[in-house]
Amino acid sequence: MKWGKRGKPKCCPFRLSSVGGVPAIYETPTKSCSIEDEQRYTPVVDGIEFARGDPGTSWGSVRAAMGHPEPFQLNYISMGNQECSMHYYKENYRKFYSAIKASYPDIKIISSCDRSTISPIDPADLYDVHVYTSSGDMFSKSRMFDSTPRGGPKAIVSEYAVIGNDAGRGTLVAALAEAAFLIGLERNRFFYTTSGLVSW
Repeated sequence: MKWGKRGKPKCCPFRLSSVGGVPAIYETPTKSCSIEDEQRYTPVVDGIEFARGDPGTSWGSVRAAMGHPEPFQLNYISMGNQECSMHYYKENYRKFYSAIKASYPDIKIISSCDRSTISPIDPADLYDVHVYTSSGDMFSKSRMFDSTPRGGPKAIVSEYAVIGNDAGRGTLVAALAEAAFLIGLERNRFFYTTSGLVSW
């Protein structure tokens, strides 16, 4: 595997970030390198074992030796960040989904694609939603999940904010619009997993 500046991998199609309280987002920056699939998946699966494996496992023992014998509660992995339209995303997503689920079937995987693209061919437990819009539109989006079918993958709203001229440095209207949007998420909480991970 090739490595770029600051120790970041140039070829590995997923990089580490954080979700669920533990480093665990793997994004897909490129597919320009020619490396075997197993070489690409193994670091991801090993990273999960490092986070949640028992001290008796290969990577769990490394974590224990570093002073944290208790496994982390890693329950979610999000693949990608607004990358569904990228040419490399879906093919890589399917392969990593299969590799992760084969070793950790209980982990919930979050897709960067919207609900309409999820299918048995492109499965996901949840899908990531980002909402950046004007205050007027944010008010209207307070009902964006009201008519969504209750079955199937759930949504996690990980980013939302009023932006543009009516946002400024923070206005009462913008704050009320975001509050109305959150009330809409609360109204649908019985079937949607919602979380404002980014605060604005």
